[in-house]
Amino acid sequence: MDAWLTFLHHTAQVIDASPLPQAKADSNAIKAVTQIVLAILGGISVIMVIIGGIKYAGSQGDPAGTAKAKNTIIYALVGVLVALLATTIVQFTVGRTLQ
Repeated sequence: MDAWLTFLHHTAQVIDASPLPQAKADSNAIKAVTQIVLAILGGISVIMVIIGGIKYAGSQGDPAGTAKAKNTIIYALVGVLVALLATTIVQFTVGRTLQ
């Protein structure tokens, strides 16, 4: 294990990272991008909930169609929840990093 760590440490010292591009983003730019992405995902999820509702109404009591419609609605709402959590995590991380 020590040999592996020594190898990694030596490799990290040998690699010259100076030609790599450096990102120049402040917290306002990152917040703007995350808000745009969240707005797009919100719009898509609203459309998916509407599609699920139409499927539910069009299933006419068919158990398979009703289950598909419910799954569409549930997955759209879970997607919104994941997007909100991801946005919160990104903004928390950026806030901590750029201070």
